[in-house]
Amino acid sequence: MAIVIDDESTNLAINPLDTPTTVFKNDLARRSENRQLLLNWIRSSLKEGIDYGSIPTKRGPSKPSLFKPGAEKICGMLGITVHFPSLKETEQAFLQGLIPEYVMVRCELKNIHGQTLADGVGARSLKQDYGDINKFKMAEKSAILIPY
Repeated sequence: MAIVIDDESTNLAINPLDTPTTVFKNDLARRSENRQLLLNWIRSSLKEGIDYGSIPTKRGPSKPSLFKPGAEKICGMLGITVHFPSLKETEQAFLQGLIPEYVMVRCELKNIHGQTLADGVGARSLKQDYGDINKFKMAEKSAILIPY
């Protein structure tokens, strides 16, 4: 059972399906219009080859994927910030000479209130890159793109 605060001035409900019908209908219409505006902005603002594109694979090009610059543009437009809470521990391990086989970085996307909206984990094998330990950037890129 959902809790509904039946006050026309607040229209708060724990479950959106418990809001008054007219309020719910208006909310759906507003969200649909906002979503369409965002998609139009994305189509006109993101550049193929820079913000998104296909990645060459052995079997041919992949489906179009969002790249880090595109993710950063979308985050900026929506007022979302990117945080890497596990990065300090990973950096400390490297500084102490503990070189792992994999680099793994957690990414959290947060709103202006600091609430986590989405999270993801990016990983990179050091063997895959011939022992090059400068793989934080690749792991970060993967982590940022996972929530999308």
